Amino acid sequence: MRIIVALALVPFLQAQSPREPNIARLEANLAQHPGNIADRERLIQLYYDNPSAPIDNASRDARRRHVLWLIENHPDVPGLAGYFDVLERTGPKADPDGNAEASRLWREQIQKPGASPKILANAAWFFKISDRSQARTLIERASQIDPADHQVARVRGMLDVLAWLGVTELQRNDVITAFDPNLRKSAASTQALEEIESSQDAALVASAGQFLLQQFDPAFQAALDDQDPLELAERWVQKARQLEPGNAAWNTALATVHQRQAGASLDPHWKVQLLGKAEELAAGQQRLRIQSDLADAEFLAGDDQSAERDAIALLESSDPLAVYSAHTLLGRVALGRGDVTRAKEHLLDSARTTMNSFTPRMTLAQELLDRGERDVVAQYLDLCRAFWKNDRGFIDHFEPIIQKGGKPDLLAFYNPNPQPPPKLSAPQVVVSGEPAWKPVAGAESYVVEWDVQKNGRWMSEAEGSFRVIPTRGTTARIDSAPRVVRWRVFAVNRTGRGEASAWQTIDFLQ
Repeated sequence: MRIIVALALVPFLQAQSPREPNIARLEANLAQHPGNIADRERLIQLYYDNPSAPIDNASRDARRRHVLWLIENHPDVPGLAGYFDVLERTGPKADPDGNAEASRLWREQIQKPGASPKILANAAWFFKISDRSQARTLIERASQIDPADHQVARVRGMLDVLAWLGVTELQRNDVITAFDPNLRKSAASTQALEEIESSQDAALVASAGQFLLQQFDPAFQAALDDQDPLELAERWVQKARQLEPGNAAWNTALATVHQRQAGASLDPHWKVQLLGKAEELAAGQQRLRIQSDLADAEFLAGDDQSAERDAIALLESSDPLAVYSAHTLLGRVALGRGDVTRAKEHLLDSARTTMNSFTPRMTLAQELLDRGERDVVAQYLDLCRAFWKNDRGFIDHFEPIIQKGGKPDLLAFYNPNPQPPPKLSAPQVVVSGEPAWKPVAGAESYVVEWDVQKNGRWMSEAEGSFRVIPTRGTTARIDSAPRVVRWRVFAVNRTGRGEASAWQTIDFLQ
């Protein structure tokens, strides 16, 4: 059996850079060179990323000091239109005093004669929620001064998305977490969407599409109603490519859209098609990541020949992660052919790849362990010590069990302080008809299973499987020819799936 492991919104690489020594080094360097904007921006990020929530007083004050310095001395830097550099009045990183002082400084900057379009755009982003009218005035003013400024167009595209959806709150990574239904139905909302759809500014349209790719909170999906954000993102970024066919940035953006679409699909054959499109558009490191994902998708789709070909090509890469992933996949291909010896060699070769700290995969190791190959799996875990610095005791826990003849589940979520996993209840269906349900406590996402009736018989009875729609929202849309359809939904988190709702029937023949 081929194991499909889905990790939602958890990056495969987990960098481990010591926070405090970096802060000390950067602060010392900044004391000698106060105009070093790159160091100051990095410090702002480090203080923001303090794991405490809400932010501790020392980090809050230090972050405030650097952000206010930028507003006062370099108000045109692009970072001031990003989430790290905005001092919010509310939320887990709230700094009401800093927000008030930033507001004062921005109002001073925009009143200065000759304020540049970039300054006006950054100020518009600061006022995006607290003073929508001011934000719109500033971005209009910036666009009039320099209609070709891409930084201005980028901010304008994001502001249009916020106005269209009636957004009232953003949190980390500029993730939309709340909206006002009345604003969503306002004239300003309609005008904002019309501007995106009709704009001939590639940067504006692409920015709107890219901003959609950052969103995953259920509130965002609720604001969209039944629209698919990935379809919108694809349409808008594709339009940007048509407007500026020579701009490689829009190829990169569209490749990212296809990557996200592939990540949202549970069908490996469709993943292969989407990742193939992405590979044609991408370059550099992005292309390597896509090629690695494509090889995995080909393997899961049963195309071992293509998967092996693409994985062998990745072995020549200078990217350690691509090489590691290629060895893992080649080991699985070999194991599928019954070549256990070669599979074991690839497992150990993967762990010998020179890499920085990251979390290794356990898929091939588990498959070999299931075949009784305990020694090589224990050796693999021991080799992983060289780069897996945040294993939280995983290796020390499982290695002795394996050496003593045990067969633990290395793919299960490892918690050194186990707690009974929360039981995910069946979602409560809101109304009959199109799939809609109430949120389930503890859920990270949902899966809708649906089926169609043919000649009085459900197709799943003949095919042995259901069609599925994965979603982070609490609604879904079923596209079907006029037929009788049934659907049910269940919640999912890292511990597994919950109970499914009762079957709901929709008669599209009526």
